[in-house]
Order: sequence, then structure tokens, then C-alpha cells
Amino acid sequence: QGIAGQTLRDVLEFNPSFLNMVDPISLSFLILMTMLINPEDGKPDNYILEPTENSLCFRIIAIDNDHSFMPKSSHQEYWLKQKIQVKSVLYCLDQMNNPVHIGAKEHLSNIDPASILQNWLGSLSSINSCFSGLFSEDECCKLLSKKKEETFLSILFTKTMISRLYEKMSSLKSIMEKSRDKPITHLEVLEKLEPALFEQYVNILGMNVCVKERFEIINGSFYQRDAFGYKTMTNFQDILSTMIYDIPGGSADYAYFLQKIRQTNDYGPITALTELKNIIAEINQQTLGIEIDDFKLLKTE
Repeated sequence: QGIAGQTLRDVLEFNPSFLNMVDPISLSFLILMTMLINPEDGKPDNYILEPTENSLCFRIIAIDNDHSFMPKSSHQEYWLKQKIQVKSVLYCLDQMNNPVHIGAKEHLSNIDPASILQNWLGSLSSINSCFSGLFSEDECCKLLSKKKEETFLSILFTKTMISRLYEKMSSLKSIMEKSRDKPITHLEVLEKLEPALFEQYVNILGMNVCVKERFEIINGSFYQRDAFGYKTMTNFQDILSTMIYDIPGGSADYAYFLQKIRQTNDYGPITALTELKNIIAEINQQTLGIEIDDFKLLKTE
């Protein structure tokens, strides 16, 4: 089902005043969610301004979120080259300097990160099982080895990925709780959750330039242009390198190793769910006052 409305790319080009009519509570939720999922390809083309039911304002809808849960940067050729991974035009909006909507703060102050992630990973596990039955083994190998259009038909979670997400959700909940009685801007939340990204965007938000120019200045070098808009230059191998270097032996042969993961279901939603349950067990032990030498799962940095 399609989403009615213009892409943010077209809005920035032809109707930038529409940004002043964006529903503030839905925008707060979207910006904060973006901080949690770390999109690699948050270009203007990947957002749609959808008119609300009364057509008096818009809500921004994120589409094409497959490049998510990226570290802030990736190391290519090991330590020799660093490439910024997380990109989002939302961080270029004037509304980054606005306070988080009180309704969003109230909701996020009351979330249960463990319960949310357990339900989500359970659903992903079912979806992952369905993926396995869509294609034969030979078809999966061919799709994975197709140059410039490589497709990996499983949901991949590397070690500590779910730990980092749980930690960020818990931190966001704490930030919202502490700011219940005082305003906190989206930019201030970014500073607390992702200091490196904050440093990247804070100066550009102080410039007297439009949103489109801000995105070009910060992220333009990571994109190619065509008639349809922006095309990320971060390819399949770049994204995999970010994830697979966390897995012993994963960097040696991408295709072979990923095929092995797909066949064994290692490093998928079930593995992530086990990791999450271990985190919860550690926290419960800490709450009960049981001494634990090192909470390894929560020490992800």
C-alpha cells in the first residue's frame, strides 16, 4: 500500500514552507526513533510528507529503512580509512532545536525496552523462518553473489547489536524521565545518545542555510545523483564489513560466511533474543544485589 504525499526531496525543492506544518508530536517520535535505529540512507527521497486526516498539517513517514542499526562510522581497510555511516536529513531540520513534544516524552518515559525488544525479536524470528522457504539453496547463492545487487535473504544480528540497542533505549527512557519537568531539545537528546553525530550536525544547524543545503554539506559526498534523486555510495560490502568484522572469521569470505549463517541461523533473531534474555538476567541479578564481576553484555563500547 502506497503512502499519499510528496517525498521530502520534492518538498525541499518546491515547497519548503510545508516543513513548518509538520505535526510536532509525530516528528518528535520520528527523530527520536532515528536516533535509535541509526539509518545509513536517511536521504530526503526516503521520507514522505503525508497529509493528516484533517489535512491541516503533515506527518513525515520514513520509508526504505533496510540500511539501519549502523555504527556511527565504519573502518575500511581496517584502521586506515574511516567512513561516516549514519546519515539522516532529519538532523538537518530546524526542528532539531525545538523541544521534544511533551506527549512523546511522556510515552517514552514509560516504555519497557526489554518487553518491546522481546516482542520485536519474536516477530522477526517468524519472518526469518518464512524467508528461508521462499528460495532454494541454489537461488540464495546466486542472489548473494550477484554483483552490485547482492541480496542476503536472512535477518542478521551481530554480537552486541541488540545490547547496544537495549542500552540506547534505556538511556532514552532515562533522558525522558529526567526531563519531564523541563524542556529538552531534539539536538540535546542527540548529544546525549550519539555525541559524535551531535558534533557532526550542531554547527551546520547554526548556519543560515536551507535544509537541503545542510544535507548537501554534511552528507553530499556520500551520494551520487540521478534523475530519481540521491543514490548512496555505501554499498553492500561496506555495510557487511561494519557488521561482519564483529564475527570471528567473517571477513575472510563474505559470501561463504553469510551462506553459512543463513543455513545455521546463527547471528539471527534467535541469537539476538538469547543475548537479550542474558541481559535481562544480568539486570535482575544486579537488582537482587547479587555480585557480578563484569556486566559484559552491557559493556559494548
